[in-house]
Amino acid sequence: FFFTRLQGGDEPSHDAPSMGDLTKEEKKARKAEKAKKLAAAEAAPAVDEAAAAKAEKKAKKEAKAAKEAAAAGGDKKEKKKKREKEEEPAAEEPPAKKEKKEKKAKAEEAAEEAAPATSAATPAAEGEGGRVFLGNLPWSVTDEQIKEVFAKCGEITKIEWLTHADSGKFKGAGFLQFASAAAADAATKLNGNDLDGRAMKVDIATAKKERAGGAAGNSDPGEPSNSIFLGNLAWNIEEETVRAAFKDCGAISRIKLVEENGDFRGIAFVDFESVEAATKAVALNGVDLGGRPARINFSKPREPRPADPNKPQRTYKP
Repeated sequence: FFFTRLQGGDEPSHDAPSMGDLTKEEKKARKAEKAKKLAAAEAAPAVDEAAAAKAEKKAKKEAKAAKEAAAAGGDKKEKKKKREKEEEPAAEEPPAKKEKKEKKAKAEEAAEEAAPATSAATPAAEGEGGRVFLGNLPWSVTDEQIKEVFAKCGEITKIEWLTHADSGKFKGAGFLQFASAAAADAATKLNGNDLDGRAMKVDIATAKKERAGGAAGNSDPGEPSNSIFLGNLAWNIEEETVRAAFKDCGAISRIKLVEENGDFRGIAFVDFESVEAATKAVALNGVDLGGRPARINFSKPREPRPADPNKPQRTYKP
């Protein structure tokens, strides 16, 4: 015992029972307890690893959520900045540019206000610069709609719509007669404007040269003869309408409505039995025939064709 203490060994406990003093049941119980502690010690690292993995996963999830929140916050800030930029008044333009725009706007307003007054002050004869051609119109256009569109330009004295000769259907075009050339010029400023989904074509109407023999135009009725030329006739005009218009002039020997490939060309010839009757008819230049002002001039009388002996001769009865 003394030797053991000198070597630094522990003094043996007299209280702890030795294995030889334990009963069989106590030994068995100690073994079971030792096995339980060993199993617990082995399971502890696995539990710790599972907990660590779970914690890491949770941390990653929280980091991702924080990142998305930060990105969403950045987008919101960006959108807010953009909205504020759009809502805030535009940067002040240079004084010269701003003044130029204001002058242009005032000039346009003054032109719109002056247009009706100018048109009233300078009346023009029909066909002398006050006539305007309209094209590419919607099929449903009406007189009232056109008057409303061109109300600021000046007074409209006449509206003429163009139709197909064979069917009478609207061609999508027509003519406007204004009270003055200035009003017609103002109307051309609306060229290209939208009307029910179509870009209108608006231009000053030019006098169409007649291709029929002897027609000389309104200012020069031509050399007097017993035959007259009629132009600008309505596509659906009838021979009876022409005859009724000139019944007071004198006896009519022939009325010829000119057609080409079965389509009426809007022109005609009327032969009277005397030059005096034809002269009275030419004096009616501009008379309304079927809703249009007719152009009336002297026409060269037809030269009689030599008789063909091989064809039977026909006598004309008016």
